[in-house]
Amino acid sequence: MQQELADLSKILLYVGFPTLLGGAFVIVAYGNLLVLEFHPYVYVVVVCVTITALFSPFAVLLAYVLRIATIARRTAADFGPFVLQQQVPTEETDTSDAGE
Repeated sequence: MQQELADLSKILLYVGFPTLLGGAFVIVAYGNLLVLEFHPYVYVVVVCVTITALFSPFAVLLAYVLRIATIARRTAADFGPFVLQQQVPTEETDTSDAGE
C-alpha cells in the first residue's frame, strides 16, 4: 500500500508539473494566438486540448484512488502484505494464558 502511494506521488509529479507549465503557456500565449487570425475552430481545439490536459492529473488521481480502494477492500491488511480475506486464518483466543 505504501509503495502504491509512493508511485502515485511520483506519477502525479510527472504528469502534474508539465501540465501546469503547458496550461500556463497556453494562457499566456492565447492573446498572441488571437493576433494570428486562425480559423475559429483552431481556437476551439486549442482550448479543448488544454482543458483536457489540465484535467489529466485529476484522472490519474482518480484512477489510483479507485485502485487503492479496490485493493484495500479485497485484502485483509491495511498496510502490509496483501492477503486475500478468504485466506486469513481465524485467531482463536486461548483463555489458559489469561491468568499469567
